[in-house]
Amino acid sequence: NDSPLVTFLEKMENKLMTYPDASSTFDPSKSVGFLFVFGLGLGFHIEFLAKVLKFRCLVIIEPHDQILLHNLHVMDWETFGKGLTDRGQDIIFIRGENLFDQFLDAAHSKNYPFLGGSYLYSHYDMPELTELMSEISKKTAFIFAALGWTEDQLQMFRNSSINLSSPGFYLQETLSNSIRTLPAIVVGAGPSLDKNIETIKRYQDDAVIISSSSSISALLANNITPHIHCALENIESLGMVLENLSKKHDFSNITLFASFTVNERAAACFKRTVYFFRRDIAASHFFSKGGIHTELAEPLTGNTALLCALSFGFKEVYLFGLDFGARTSEIHHSQHSVEFAYNDDYSTPFEFETSVPGNFGGTVNNGWLLEFSRIRANLAIEYFENVVARNCSDGAYIPSAPPLDHNSLAIPHSSTTPEKEIDAALLNLTYCEKGPFKVERLSQFQKDCQNFLDTCINITKATGTEDLMSGLIINSICEKIIEEHNLWAEKEPAVHSLFKGDIQTVISTIHHYTLIKTIKFDTKVISEIFYVLENYLRKLGELVEARINLIIETSTRTNR
Repeated sequence: NDSPLVTFLEKMENKLMTYPDASSTFDPSKSVGFLFVFGLGLGFHIEFLAKVLKFRCLVIIEPHDQILLHNLHVMDWETFGKGLTDRGQDIIFIRGENLFDQFLDAAHSKNYPFLGGSYLYSHYDMPELTELMSEISKKTAFIFAALGWTEDQLQMFRNSSINLSSPGFYLQETLSNSIRTLPAIVVGAGPSLDKNIETIKRYQDDAVIISSSSSISALLANNITPHIHCALENIESLGMVLENLSKKHDFSNITLFASFTVNERAAACFKRTVYFFRRDIAASHFFSKGGIHTELAEPLTGNTALLCALSFGFKEVYLFGLDFGARTSEIHHSQHSVEFAYNDDYSTPFEFETSVPGNFGGTVNNGWLLEFSRIRANLAIEYFENVVARNCSDGAYIPSAPPLDHNSLAIPHSSTTPEKEIDAALLNLTYCEKGPFKVERLSQFQKDCQNFLDTCINITKATGTEDLMSGLIINSICEKIIEEHNLWAEKEPAVHSLFKGDIQTVISTIHHYTLIKTIKFDTKVISEIFYVLENYLRKLGELVEARINLIIETSTRTNR
């Protein structure tokens, strides 16, 4: 594998794991990212912990403001806050409801790369705090997930530059829309779709049917043509599969609703295309300065289809095959979706990590990604006003979409057609006869990327011989690289997003080794770490330069 990130991780492991007990316990004398305190109380414990522990950010979790008010009469916050400031430490308060979401935001703040080894202190038992601790334990994958690998970001950059250079598409620059009169049926490819398929067929002329990913294959196999199909993934094989399906079935009346980062082959298969901008990816920052960037379409394509229905103005929404899990690990997709497969996932049993309440009782197996998808689906329904959503899927329970047996579904006939409803929704979108992409901007972006990487390389070199005698220099270098990376969030967010996942992973890996008690950080060890880091940054620069040059060449050829 020639990935700079994979090479870096392998070299770090190969070099440092040769030292005795290189996987042993953390050294408490080293500085970590966070001190999480569960419960404010009178605050004496916080003052003590802040004196004896080394951390970069104090996070105080207190769900009850009344306790905070009592604390203000006891604790000297002016003196305490000045002490934190003098030591260069931040403070974050988590209060009220949605504690886990707030915890996640705090963990993913600027000190996220130093999360490893952070302290968690529970001051007192309280139902809300006990539940939060349990949720943190169950959802560690949410907390440690670093998203946005540079190579993936570059692939999305390539796709979006081609898509936005092609004439004739709609852009969704706002999530507001006029109200539709017909209901929408949102279809996922979960295993429960197979027993509900006849219900969908019965109402295909009285509702707008929206398919997602491989559910289009299941619908077409049962002589149901969706009115809208949704796509999210950026891989080339997705475009190839849609091409093959479009040769077997009539796609001429299907609208594509997709991330603008999908493979360019996808749009050519459909009647027309609506693109939306994903949140926190480099391409969205680069190509859209004013339009809305949404996370509600992720992480799975079922979320994309649900967002399509809600953002197009449908207020009556029925969910089919959006299982967000499965009753058994062997049957995790609709049996009719295998024609859509571009890998072996459909025949491979899933390894589910958790279980959640089922929509019609019992429990359903799922994992962290499926659970993340379920949570996002619930948030999407809550985000839009006056939506009545019902879940006909025999999968995971979604609080904002109460269960409805598909046999009880009754949609009256309407004089309005699905085609008219879609046309009305499109009137609220921006139609682009010519793509807004200008190739010239890529050259400046390439220079900005190299500027960032060159600065990081110079940071690794800014050490004297005396500095190499102290392990503290490693943390100092890591902090300076993260500070430089954070500066680009303001200067050019596209640069910040392009490198975010890689830089956070690299720095957190180095930070992990600095916390190990038994490694002696002498000149040899420190020099080896800096050598691996500098080599990684150079290889990353070469990769970015080559990929962007290819994008410029392809885009220039497309625009001729």
